[in-house]
Amino acid sequence: MADFFPEFQQFPGHGADGNLYSVITRFGFLGVAYNPDAVTEARSYNLFRPPRLTGKVGPCDWHLPNLGQISQLNGNAIPHDIDEAAWEAVKEKTLSLRPQVGGFFDRCGTFSSLNDGQMLALAGIGDWVTGMLEKTGAKVRSVIPDEGGLQWTESFSIGKGAAKADLAEKWIQFVASAKARRNRPIWRPIRR
Repeated sequence: MADFFPEFQQFPGHGADGNLYSVITRFGFLGVAYNPDAVTEARSYNLFRPPRLTGKVGPCDWHLPNLGQISQLNGNAIPHDIDEAAWEAVKEKTLSLRPQVGGFFDRCGTFSSLNDGQMLALAGIGDWVTGMLEKTGAKVRSVIPDEGGLQWTESFSIGKGAAKADLAEKWIQFVASAKARRNRPIWRPIRR
């Protein structure tokens, strides 16, 4: 853990009371991916509403980012920890976007629909998608709107009673090492 930046040594959600239960290996933020020729103002999740995007908005197939972003648009500071009334408002606003939606996309579909222009805006996406597409010349950008983005993390832990905990520990140590992280310059929480 000494190789990790201090803020990642006890990263929120990965431990409690000073005890580490999982080691963060990747992280990022989800916002919106969009075609800059079609979307000129991307400062709000309301960017999905203009008529020119009818049938051209593609939510990612994982529901939590999509609903979380609508919750943020509704002003919920902690988007997934809301009461029943706020949840009803999230559902209502989400359903109001139905005419805009052209499909729901898995990871491969997300890349291809942005790359070929089938979709002009996607919810629940971040730089991990647009960065790769931009390198190949695709007309795509990403933004965290003013309402905020959603953070994601990936981590490893060893389940209680694991049959080969010693091997799992060695794997985690390798994955978290500077050597293993060298080829992943983004997302890495380590100093080296």
